[in-house]
Amino acid sequence: MEDNILEKNNKMVVEGYAIVFNQPTVLWEYEGKKIYEVIDPRSLDNCDLSDVCFKYNHSDEVLIVASVKNGTLKLDVDKIGLKIRASLVNTTVGKDLYEMIKTKLLTKMSFAFAIEEDHYDKDTSTRVVRKIKRLFDVSAVTNPAYPQTNLYCVDNENLESLRVSILNTYNSDREVERIKRNIKESSKLELEKLKIKIKYKI
Repeated sequence: MEDNILEKNNKMVVEGYAIVFNQPTVLWEYEGKKIYEVIDPRSLDNCDLSDVCFKYNHSDEVLIVASVKNGTLKLDVDKIGLKIRASLVNTTVGKDLYEMIKTKLLTKMSFAFAIEEDHYDKDTSTRVVRKIKRLFDVSAVTNPAYPQTNLYCVDNENLESLRVSILNTYNSDREVERIKRNIKESSKLELEKLKIKIKYKI
């Protein structure tokens, strides 16, 4: 209930994927040789997600804008990866970050973590992250390690407008049906009147 109130009173809501599974990315390149990394879909199975915060570029110099602990940051692991939904705090940092996301200056994410188990595949030059022990933060970033991540604003006003539009359309359809029923009933009544006139030669 508290989480819903926090989000309801805050229009600066953003969503995105901070982690994407099975999506290789180039960690670094040296003399033409590329080293890749990929996140295993089971890597978050036993991960500690209890104290994750939302940051900008993983910086400790910038105040955080949302947190799991106070319910303003929600994390959901699905088949794609780690989806986040954050209700940004109403501070200068929060407002600035929201504006950058809204205007698409920031469209990607990253994550800071402690690794528990990984594996290096020599054949594909790929580091596979098998288990993440703890996730420290998710961040809106300018240079993502994984370009397949995304970040966008959830425009509650537009969603409300859409809801109202759908409701109005639904109500309009109901009104049309009501008018049709009235016409049909009126036609039946007129037909009965006509029958009576013919029968009794009125």
